[in-house]
Amino acid sequence: MMQRIWKKIRHWIFWLGLLAYALLVMSAVSVYERKIPCQVLRVIVKDSVELRFVERREIGEKLLNEQTGLLGASLSLINTHEIEKEVEIHPFVRKAEAYTTSEGVLRVEITQRKPVLRLIYPSQRSMYLDREGFLVPCGDIKPAHTLVCNGYLPDPGTVRSATQVDSLENASWYRQLYDMALFIAENEFWSAQFEQVYVRPDLEVELVPRVGAHMIMLGPLENYRGKLHKLMVLYREGFSRVGWNQYEWINLNYKDQVICTKK
Repeated sequence: MMQRIWKKIRHWIFWLGLLAYALLVMSAVSVYERKIPCQVLRVIVKDSVELRFVERREIGEKLLNEQTGLLGASLSLINTHEIEKEVEIHPFVRKAEAYTTSEGVLRVEITQRKPVLRLIYPSQRSMYLDREGFLVPCGDIKPAHTLVCNGYLPDPGTVRSATQVDSLENASWYRQLYDMALFIAENEFWSAQFEQVYVRPDLEVELVPRVGAHMIMLGPLENYRGKLHKLMVLYREGFSRVGWNQYEWINLNYKDQVICTKK
């Protein structure tokens, strides 16, 4: 009986000793890593093949200029949260993640905003609407391959950085425009078919297709899905027989009907 008890005690002593040793090793490694100096700043723009809004070199130089003594500082002294906030000031950075490694590397991984619409105002000022509903000033950014909206766009107010559409002046109209642009971007057929959105002085909307010599009068942005559904039915069931090059205008701004005007 006593032998069995002592056997259990030795068993528990062994595992407790092993646990204590593991904790001691982990603590020693942690202390060692905290003393490692930062030797390399590595900036990674994850989606740089698809988008060219954020330059890796620009972000790296900005951090080294504004975070004095970053290289050479102990990893334990580097505030990665502060670095993330600094990088996310860039209007086209959607998210930044900063962390250090045991090799003395500070890694900053960046995800860019993805535009669904480029807006060109009468003053020639340009902005982008991204997939998450933020209006972003273009600045000197190279144009992205995306749907373009121009004409008599309503004033969004002051936009100096990425701003949610619900915070803009004329927010209701911009919310509808964003919803339609996102719907088009996520639909394979419509994203290939439309190249331009034109806003008239009364804020009604025309759509310019890539294929076909016709113009499409969408009208107000309300119920844009229903209107585009009517257009899809026309393309499939009407123009498949007579062809769309005979028409100059397709008007979707009437309930339960489509009016086509010949050239």
